[in-house]
Amino acid sequence: DAVSECQLPLTSDFNGAKQEGVGFYQTTTHDGRRWSAADAFLRKAEARGNLKIVFGGPHPTFEPQQTLDFAPEADFAVIGEGEPAVPALCRYLEGGDPPLTEIPNLAYRHENGVTINSRRFIEDLDALGAPAWDLLRPDLFPLAPNGIFSKAGKVAPVIATRGCPYPCTFCGAGISMGKKLRSRSAESV
Repeated sequence: DAVSECQLPLTSDFNGAKQEGVGFYQTTTHDGRRWSAADAFLRKAEARGNLKIVFGGPHPTFEPQQTLDFAPEADFAVIGEGEPAVPALCRYLEGGDPPLTEIPNLAYRHENGVTINSRRFIEDLDALGAPAWDLLRPDLFPLAPNGIFSKAGKVAPVIATRGCPYPCTFCGAGISMGKKLRSRSAESV
């Protein structure tokens, strides 16, 4: 079974929890085994009926149309920075306001196809506040998240800047996070 091969912590009843949506962080990969695990999960989610499925991460940022075409069960794709899109999408799903057409950084499926809204970059990173450290469980973190190793134990990265003005041909940071370098203040970090 593809789900158990990829060690996704799922059961056929989604661990018995009442869920209204599920999100996928999607990188671009040609590993068919990983996609088959996600596909198996999507089939389970679709069988749940009104469960909303959202993709985010590098692949939807660069290829939102392809992401939604490849996963017909998915409803939405978050493009780039999710902080403007995700709370607005939740408000929309709870009561219809703001309209989907006004939610930045969002692609969505509708009866006539897919709409890709405009992107917006967050200028004031300090306004994001600090991570909810009280909700994080460092004991559950992988040993080397994001390639960071520490002799002292597990670590959690803090992103102090976004954007990149350089046109490196091997990197998509300027495309995914914008060409303008934006920084948190020293006090915020």
